[in-house]
Amino acid sequence: MLMLCFLMCPLLEIWLQRNNKIFKGCRANAMTTVEDIKDNSFWWMVKRAKLSGVNEDSWNNFEELDFG
Repeated sequence: MLMLCFLMCPLLEIWLQRNNKIFKGCRANAMTTVEDIKDNSFWWMVKRAKLSGVNEDSWNNFEELDFG
């Protein structure tokens, strides 16, 4: 589950940014894309893996997380 999240979140966000650029003419900067990847991966992990002890601040700061 963890590997799927870490693989799918960046790919999905890059695909969405590509579509926005091609079809809407919008262009996001790299930092916005990275922040969106962090947010989406956090919510996927919380909802799908049902991890306890993980909060959004520690996830976004890439602190060491206790998955056990």
